[in-house]
Amino acid sequence: GGGFLFLYNQNNINNNYVSILSSSSSTSLIKKDKDKINIHQESSLFNPQGYVDLFNRLSFNTKLIIGINVIVFFLWKQPKLIPFLENNFTSSYFNIRQYRVHTMVTAAFSHSSGAHLFFNMFALATMAPILVRVMGDNQFLNFYILSAFFSDFIGSSINIFLFKLSKQLKYFNRPSLGASGAIYACAFVF
Repeated sequence: GGGFLFLYNQNNINNNYVSILSSSSSTSLIKKDKDKINIHQESSLFNPQGYVDLFNRLSFNTKLIIGINVIVFFLWKQPKLIPFLENNFTSSYFNIRQYRVHTMVTAAFSHSSGAHLFFNMFALATMAPILVRVMGDNQFLNFYILSAFFSDFIGSSINIFLFKLSKQLKYFNRPSLGASGAIYACAFVF
């Protein structure tokens, strides 16, 4: 949870409102009456308009990242496309051995679980505006792609090393996918 910052709004008529800004990007107005307090919330975790507002504040490249992730997620629901997606949107020891090195980046745009997609993209959407403001939109996109590559490179290197130690081929052929490595890199810089 985050702390709250209370701001008394001196500009409102009769000083009837107090604004509350929270770290969750929601803003509430509290109307002071004689006997009760009415809360007028502009956005919250359970208000769909808050997500629309958050999405509208995102940069072009952040929307592009989220859009590609959503499109690939729905492609996973098409049974005919699964072999193509496994070969091109998952990272695995065998994909790398087949010289499909691009999967070390494309896997970061691939989610097979709706919850995994939602939480990764929500985390991205909450951190990206600040990172874009600091880095710039194009540099943020480059950072995101390089983070996806290097996090996958580290994970794949560990898997290959463990594979060579154990020779348990079945265990180490498990493909990986998702944006978690790039999201963790964003969180680290954040």
